[in-house]
Amino acid sequence: MKKVFYLLMVIVPLLYFGCEDSEIVDADVDYKEYVVVRGELFADSVFAGVTFTKTLPLDITYDIRQAELKEVFAYLRVNSVQVIPLHYTIDGVYKPLYNIKVRSNTDYELFAKVGGKSIYAKTFVPQVPRINNSVFHDNKYVDVYIASRPNECYGSVFYVGFSLNNYASRSSDFHSIVEAPNSDFNDIVLSRTEEIPEQFRTEFYRSVTYAQVYSFDKAYLDYFKTRSNSQPITNSFIQGGDPIAWNVQGEKVIGLFIGINKSAVVQVSQ
Repeated sequence: MKKVFYLLMVIVPLLYFGCEDSEIVDADVDYKEYVVVRGELFADSVFAGVTFTKTLPLDITYDIRQAELKEVFAYLRVNSVQVIPLHYTIDGVYKPLYNIKVRSNTDYELFAKVGGKSIYAKTFVPQVPRINNSVFHDNKYVDVYIASRPNECYGSVFYVGFSLNNYASRSSDFHSIVEAPNSDFNDIVLSRTEEIPEQFRTEFYRSVTYAQVYSFDKAYLDYFKTRSNSQPITNSFIQGGDPIAWNVQGEKVIGLFIGINKSAVVQVSQ
């Protein structure tokens, strides 16, 4: 399944800095240009590349032709051994000259230089998540029990329908991201989906409701917890001002370089 909804949750905060539809703008905030790095490494898929762009002032309509960076020196290092140069293709995307398949249970490092400044990120591509069980919770959402591994975190989604390409409803996001409390092998952790729309909670639809689990490098947990910090603060009593926990390092650099895997789609137990 290539159209993975949660990628929007990675992309949207990145685009916030150049969005033309922002209704709340603090005119007193000075514009600072940041390099934005985005790389999603899906296990067992062809590496889709790393995108390098820059933030634009809030009063400028976002245009990839203005935001993309074309003069980036970048390469990957796999398990601290294999070095793979990356080359500009289009829209700020940098790829190898040949297709490479992302491997699970593998470390990937990103090294780059932009305008003489260094950028670094490291991620771990998890193994396939192991679903122990999935059950309905009060007929409102699905509880998914996962056999965890160290350095991984998990999010669960539901599908209501007869196939992934023919569904009546599906999750629009993760309800939460969880990890094992002790980071031990085979600790059973509980993940839950978003609520299933009320019209799809009938006995008929329960028989065609499925669950799927995504596993991430543990760094995604901190990102998920802080991603809403990119929104304008409208209530200082309930919104904090802490920065988003990006895992890309460098001077005036933001972004995610993250390893991802997914389970098979399983029918929810009645």
